[in-house]
Amino acid sequence: MSGIHVFRYAFYLSPLFCFFIWVAFGGFKFYKKATPFLLLLLASLPSVYDLDFNGFKMFYFIFVYSFIFSIFDFSKLEIDFRWLLLFLLVIFILNVRDILRAGGFSFSIMDSESSFESTLAFPVGLVVIYFFTVKRYLWFVVASILCVLMLKRIVLLAIIAFICLRLCNRSIQKSILNPYVVTVCTTIGLVVCIEFASGTFDKLIRDVLNQSANQLAMGRQVLWGSTLEALKFNYLDYLFWGAGEGKVIYTIDHLFRTGFKVQDVRLHNDLLLITLQYGMLILIAFVFTLNNRRSLEQRGVSLFMTIIFMTDNALIYQHVMVFYFLIMAQLERASKSLSPTS
Repeated sequence: MSGIHVFRYAFYLSPLFCFFIWVAFGGFKFYKKATPFLLLLLASLPSVYDLDFNGFKMFYFIFVYSFIFSIFDFSKLEIDFRWLLLFLLVIFILNVRDILRAGGFSFSIMDSESSFESTLAFPVGLVVIYFFTVKRYLWFVVASILCVLMLKRIVLLAIIAFICLRLCNRSIQKSILNPYVVTVCTTIGLVVCIEFASGTFDKLIRDVLNQSANQLAMGRQVLWGSTLEALKFNYLDYLFWGAGEGKVIYTIDHLFRTGFKVQDVRLHNDLLLITLQYGMLILIAFVFTLNNRRSLEQRGVSLFMTIIFMTDNALIYQHVMVFYFLIMAQLERASKSLSPTS
């Protein structure tokens, strides 16, 4: 997050150090919190022999945080997210300084344009819903303002959905956050994304919103549609198995190659990515295990991440996934402290 490469590479090496710490202190216990992501790693093994460098990077990015949070129980640590928010705020201020030095900034909610736009909006969004959950409303407001300035529409949408749900009574929350319900709704949402990319809703969107579907999705329709066509997607062939680990990135690189230069393009839909690489059954299993959490608070955070996965590639963002796991650990810590047996 700081932009200093040595920190990033040190984090990529952290599983090695964590393994030695794990062995040195004994215990040898695995925790189930990273099960959805370990499932993706297992699904990628049949095609691991054919990985190119980009495919390996995605595999390793998921492995890093999955491994760390599989061998250590972070719910034993008490983490004060106010300090983490202040850290994010300092980074944001430094970014603002750089923007001002470059000649000013722009901000427009209507045009979804902000000079402050950053992938830091994802961890800040997670901090927003955490503060709302634990009823620290002043810090919730501070984090919300920062999140709005960073202007990731899907993050703001996920926060609004989360808050509306949390304001409902617990019986409604239990019904909506049931992992079976979330899995069915997510699968339907994925089908809608596929049909959207195929042009099924073009006329409706044009008539209602007076803009193209691709403009509405900020280029995602062409991106998704081109990838689906190149991989010859159909529901039956991709039900049990996908194209394999790394094939989506390889396909996109070739679709958007400009001369000898490859543009840095990603699919911006992790759920579609999982489907194309491993098949719809793995996608269904991933969403179910992601949302099959003990408490409603944890399920709410997992739903937030499910929404993010629908339109972005957060799976490879270490600074997003680490915040997700840390927040889930703190919510588990809180539930343990409130349990009668503790």
